[in-house]
Amino acid sequence: MATRTALARVPGGTVISTELEVEGGRLLYSLDIRPMKGSGIEEVQVDAHSGVVLGQQHESAAQERDEAAGEAAPAGH
Repeated sequence: MATRTALARVPGGTVISTELEVEGGRLLYSLDIRPMKGSGIEEVQVDAHSGVVLGQQHESAAQERDEAAGEAAPAGH
């Protein structure tokens, strides 16, 4: 359900990752979707219980690289 809901926000997009996480006390799915046109990704957050879209933001290709580099860095660095 979350994937279908998120893809409705980014028609023709391709899901490249999905995470189940807790943010602000809410259980949600965070989906990174590569749009059919343009660069970067769309991050769509969907409430895991209700299926309601909680937010959407665009990450440029540069922001996406920075985030990936931060996740790859060893803890404490």
